[in-house]
Amino acid sequence: MNDEVAENKRARVRRLLIEPLEVLGFRRNAKMPADAFKAKMANMIDQLVYMSDDSLGTMLEMVQSKGQGANRDIWPAPATFLSFAELIEPRPVEELSGLLRWFRSVEGPRAMEAGTLVETWSYFHKHKRPPKFVDRELQARANSNRNRCQLTKERMARDRADSHDVRWMQSYEARLAYCEAIVRGDDLEGAA
Repeated sequence: MNDEVAENKRARVRRLLIEPLEVLGFRRNAKMPADAFKAKMANMIDQLVYMSDDSLGTMLEMVQSKGQGANRDIWPAPATFLSFAELIEPRPVEELSGLLRWFRSVEGPRAMEAGTLVETWSYFHKHKRPPKFVDRELQARANSNRNRCQLTKERMARDRADSHDVRWMQSYEARLAYCEAIVRGDDLEGAA
C-alpha cells in the first residue's frame, strides 16, 4: 500500500470513528504520556483501515458506551477496538502476513495432502489460528464437500443439476484454486 493510499485510509478511520468519539468527550488517560498515546492510536488506526464505512459506523455505536474511568470518558484499550472489529468485520487473513506465512509453510501443504485444504483455510480464516484438535471435523467436512461436488458433476452431466448446487460447486472449486495459489506462494493481489 503506498503512503498516499494508506494516509487516505487512516483519514477515513479518523473521520468515521476517532473524531466522533473525541466529540463525545473521549480523552487519553492522564497517566499515559501523550506521545505513547499518539503512537498507540496510530497503530490501532492502521489495524482498522481494512474496515468498511458501515462497519466503522457500527464500531462507533458499540464503542461509544465503553469509555473507561470514573466519568467513562477515557479511551478504551486498543484491544477493545480490535476485538469489536473482529466481531463486526473479521480482518482477512491475507492481511496478516505472519499467519499467511504460517499457512503457506506448515498447514497448507499438510492440508493439501490430507484433502482438507478448503476446509482448513475456512477454519483458519474464521478463527485466525491453526486448527487444533479438529482434524476429524475438517476431514468430515472435506468428505461431504467432495461428495457434493461429485454428485453435482454427475447431475450436470445428465442436465439435472439445479443452479444452486452448480453455483456452490463453482464457488468451492474457485476457493480450492485460491487456496492452492496461497500454498504455492502466488501473489494474491486482486485475487479472492
